[in-house]
Amino acid sequence: MPGRVSARGFTLMEVLIALVLLSLIMTALFSALRLGVSSWDAAERSVAETAEEELALRLLDRQLALAMPLMLERDGEQARIAFEGEPNRVRWASPLPAHRGGGGIQWQTLELGETARGEGLVLRFRLLHPDTLEAPADQVEDTELLLAGIDAMELSYYGRSNLDEEAEWFSEWSVRDRLPDLVTLTLQSDRGSQTSIYLSVAPRQAKPTPQFDIGPHR
Repeated sequence: MPGRVSARGFTLMEVLIALVLLSLIMTALFSALRLGVSSWDAAERSVAETAEEELALRLLDRQLALAMPLMLERDGEQARIAFEGEPNRVRWASPLPAHRGGGGIQWQTLELGETARGEGLVLRFRLLHPDTLEAPADQVEDTELLLAGIDAMELSYYGRSNLDEEAEWFSEWSVRDRLPDLVTLTLQSDRGSQTSIYLSVAPRQAKPTPQFDIGPHR
C-alpha cells in the first residue's frame, strides 16, 4: 500500500556484533571497577600502616627520651647505669603510659620477637623492682607488638666513652655511668613500598640519679 513503511528486524550477525560489543564494554567497566576497589584498598592499607608506624615511633621517641639515668646496684657488682645498648636490642628504665599497662618505673626491652599477634618489633616491659626482675618473664613481663613485618633492626649510640674524649658513634653502649647522648634506630620493613624506618632520640636526662638497689639481676 502507498505510504506504508515495512518493518525490518535485526539480522543474526547484527545481534552477535551487538552482544560482543556489550560484552567488551561490560568487561572494561568491571576491570575499571575492580582496579578502583583494589586501589582504594591499597590506599586504606597504606594509611593504616603509616598511622601504625607513627604511633609506634611516637611511643618509642617518648620512652627513650624519658630514659632515667638510675644507677643499678647489684650484689657483687659495681653499680652501673640502667641502660643496656646492643646492636639489635636496647634496654632502659622509664615510666610507661598507664593506658599501656604501665605504673611506676618500667624496665623496658626493645627487640625483634614473636607475640600472639605475630612477629616484628616488640616492646617488653616489667616493673623495675627486685621481685619482678628476678621472676620468670611469663609471670611478670608484658609484651606488645609495636610493628609487624619488620625484618631487621639496627641500633647505634652516640656519646662519650670517657668525659675527656670526644663523642663518637658506637654499635654498643657499655658506659657504666651515663646515658648516650643520642640513640638511633633503623628498621628494615616489608610493609608496602616503604623499606626503611628511621628514628633518632636524645635522652633528656644526663646526670645519674642516686643508686637504685635491685639486688641480684639477670
